Amino acid sequence: MKVTPRPTLYCVNLDSLHPLLQGNRTVEKSLRIEYCMPKNIIVDPNTSILKADLLKTIGHHYGLSKIAINTHFLPQIKNYPLSAGELKSQWSLSDGGNYFILTFRNQENEAQCWLTEKID
Repeated sequence: MKVTPRPTLYCVNLDSLHPLLQGNRTVEKSLRIEYCMPKNIIVDPNTSILKADLLKTIGHHYGLSKIAINTHFLPQIKNYPLSAGELKSQWSLSDGGNYFILTFRNQENEAQCWLTEKID
């Protein structure tokens, strides 16, 4: 039986000067990554990395850890009890500015809600 190698995926963010990230699904699955709470900076990968599902690859490349296995920062709040709309309504929040609420579940599956500042 012939084994077909997995294609190399190239992640490019055309809206920034960040370097190209490349990887493949076989290597991604084999990578091990540390899980811990954020220390100083939280990296929100660009869409190309999310769509390619190369989250361990970027972590390995830059020496990053993940908060929890199912915690990925996406436009929708997938693993948090309240939606973005519900949070905005409950706390009378509006869009815009450099500060934003980051919600996620930690490694113990506890809901977290952090006030963060965006930096480039």
